[in-house]
Amino acid sequence: MLLRSGDSYRSLARAAVVFLVVVLLLGLGSAAPAASEPNTVTESESTTAIREAVEHLREGVPVSTGTITLGSFDVLPRIYERRSYAPLWTSAESIRQMLAAAAAAYAEGLDPDDYHYSSLRTWIDEAGEVLTTDPRERATVDLVLTDTLVRLGRHLRQGKVDPVSIDAAWDFLETEREAAADDPAEWASTAVERGEIADLLARSRPAITGYDVLQRELARLRELESAGGWSEVPVGPTLRPGERDPRVLALRSRLKEGGHEVGSDAAPDAALYDDLLAGAIREFQRGHGLDADGVAGPKTVEALGRTPRQWIDQIRVNLERARWVRSGFENAIVVDIAGFDARYVRDGELLWQARVQVGNKYRSTPVLSSSIRSIVLNPTWTVPPTILAEDILPEAAKDPLYLGGRGIQVFDRAGQPVDPMTVDWGSFTADTLPYTLRQGPGRGNPLGRIKFLFPNPHFVYLHDTPSRSLFSRADRAASSGCIRIEQPIELAELLLRKKEGWSRARIDAAIATGRTQTVFLDEPVPIYLLYWTVGVTEEGGVLFKRDVYDRDPPVLAALDSEFVVEDAKHLTRQTP
Repeated sequence: MLLRSGDSYRSLARAAVVFLVVVLLLGLGSAAPAASEPNTVTESESTTAIREAVEHLREGVPVSTGTITLGSFDVLPRIYERRSYAPLWTSAESIRQMLAAAAAAYAEGLDPDDYHYSSLRTWIDEAGEVLTTDPRERATVDLVLTDTLVRLGRHLRQGKVDPVSIDAAWDFLETEREAAADDPAEWASTAVERGEIADLLARSRPAITGYDVLQRELARLRELESAGGWSEVPVGPTLRPGERDPRVLALRSRLKEGGHEVGSDAAPDAALYDDLLAGAIREFQRGHGLDADGVAGPKTVEALGRTPRQWIDQIRVNLERARWVRSGFENAIVVDIAGFDARYVRDGELLWQARVQVGNKYRSTPVLSSSIRSIVLNPTWTVPPTILAEDILPEAAKDPLYLGGRGIQVFDRAGQPVDPMTVDWGSFTADTLPYTLRQGPGRGNPLGRIKFLFPNPHFVYLHDTPSRSLFSRADRAASSGCIRIEQPIELAELLLRKKEGWSRARIDAAIATGRTQTVFLDEPVPIYLLYWTVGVTEEGGVLFKRDVYDRDPPVLAALDSEFVVEDAKHLTRQTP
């Protein structure tokens, strides 16, 4: 096994060519070792080989052996530098644990071969003993084992996929993605020396509630897929309770395979769409983000027709999303965008939960983290750039009375009111318009009676809404990007609980005045807007949701692609 380095890794990653041979492992340019005891020669040659490889990594030059390229330009070198470049993996038990951990990446929805599993299996026996005595090859195995630990640990802590590279709406603080580590090199070294690889990697897994439930469901679906999956429900007209149809037999069989109670499909009346079957359909619909009407319409039949592989992929994507954010969110407001749900948890206790409306597909709600710092009662609404460009200006250009009819006022840059009838709206774009358009508080204001502000570059916030009928829908992707919440006054009461003088009665009285008023929280409250297309119910079940913004496919593609080591600058923050 020869370790090689390349000075142009991006071309190497694409074509697997252009390698520079590391002279230390070929024995070129160095004096022959002096005569000594065999063990001394072995240790010296292995240490020299490791030192030379580390020096290349420190210079930002990737080091490779065959198809393996070491991907740690920071932590791996620090591990060996603190050991004076001596081999790290001297314990067969630690080696065995590392091999088992690489294989177990499969249960995390990851690919074991991203962690050199196949290569390690050819170099290491079942007991954890390295199958070579050649000191240079032994150095190679040592370096690859260390790279495996660092890479797997980093992926468990931060994810394999860089979310920013595939989702322009991602705006999560970097500090939220990186767990604090005083010296990850020391942690890794200590874990190897003590044979505590499994414990270290277990601590690296995200603390998201339900992560283990998704893992169990992933394993169950994989077993089901191996057994041949489930039966199909033929496409056809909508089936309703009380009807008889041969397709009801297929419907009953498919639900039974999914663990639902539907009665016997061999009964004389099995083709009857009875109440028991309707109840099973409603249960299935609730578990898949559909209107729970007990009717087997096109959307329900389509969901029933999805294969185990599709559900497997959806779970894998959401396990990766959990690794991106890591936090357990014990003290925060969390908005589940795809689940149309918001919760406020304090000290692990659920204080408030409400249905929400989020951005439609063309004005999607971003993923972000921030803190709520103020509440505005009877808010005004300043027309944001996107709505101004796509909705307001075109309508105002067609109808000069459009703005006045909606109570929208026009102000110049000095804050002085402008008569909208005097403006040639068709001559401006959103970028060139020298006016601000604002709607005052009142019954027709799209923000309703209250809004919750948190700093973010997308100009989104939580707010009330006059469009309350939309909360009854299963699909609530209806806003222009902000989050409309069903119970805003109750949330305000909780957030202002510790602020002197701000009881529920005072909040109601302040709203009743109709005057705009901003109330600052004594302490900011963290808020997270997250996108989960698979969730976990209170009972420990798994809830599949619709990918309303089609964000799953690019994550899955990146997960399934070969892991490519980026340049040294990008990989300066690696944690085991």
